[in-house]
Amino acid sequence: MRPGPNEKLLTGGVTVGVRVAVMRGSQVLATDVPAVSLQLDASASRSVPEKLTYTAPLEWLPRYPLDPLNSYGQRSQVTVIQTIDGMPYETPLGWFTHGSAGSIGWKETKSGIQVTAFGLLQIPDDDPMPWTSSPPANQRFSREMTRLCGLPVEMDGIIDPIISRESQWGNSRLEAIEDLAAIYGYDYRTEPDGYLHIFKRADPYTQGAAAFYQNVILDAPHEGIKRRPNHVVVTGEGGTTKTKKRYSATARLNTFPYDEPYGQITEHVK
Repeated sequence: MRPGPNEKLLTGGVTVGVRVAVMRGSQVLATDVPAVSLQLDASASRSVPEKLTYTAPLEWLPRYPLDPLNSYGQRSQVTVIQTIDGMPYETPLGWFTHGSAGSIGWKETKSGIQVTAFGLLQIPDDDPMPWTSSPPANQRFSREMTRLCGLPVEMDGIIDPIISRESQWGNSRLEAIEDLAAIYGYDYRTEPDGYLHIFKRADPYTQGAAAFYQNVILDAPHEGIKRRPNHVVVTGEGGTTKTKKRYSATARLNTFPYDEPYGQITEHVK
């Protein structure tokens, strides 16, 4: 459950606003983006359930990698502010990474700069593993989840078992996360604290639009680019029928703006 006013208070007059802050790594780029037309929806049919869009004034057009609305590792933190009888109630909705390897992070419209961001599971989704893998010996569930997703993990009132060494994952981190959770009857979601929370599958979780302000979006010339890979892995196999060998080579780009806060976007070449 997220904090906020109770049902009795919500029956009165309520003024709803939103605050959007933007960070890149530990650096604060903006504390109050003047966002309108904000929509956050979550769909179980998507591998990364949460998708956030909002529009900022045209003056916020990104020109440099560290501009707040750009997509070089920028993350938006969204907080809904409900004012009832002059008393503000804040409800954090979480963190969302700008753009992805397959989707632009922003585009210019006649209404302003439209930002598209995704839940934090987009981070492992953009970073497939080069080889199939299995958990290390005596690996705890939470440690394996952290290895797979790259996010801090919180076990919500459930045991943290030692998992089987015989489990095997493919290249997709999200598929591995889903399979591991299913084995133990657990489910997972990212929370406003930035952690991946693991809980019993029976837990109720209502997905849907958290905030919606409709507006007409029109086409315009400028737009961002899809997030470029900064980590390329080339893999192959060779040798004889009796003696097979695996080969791999890795190239990384760690210079700004593709440094650590950018995250790891992997291109796997076979």
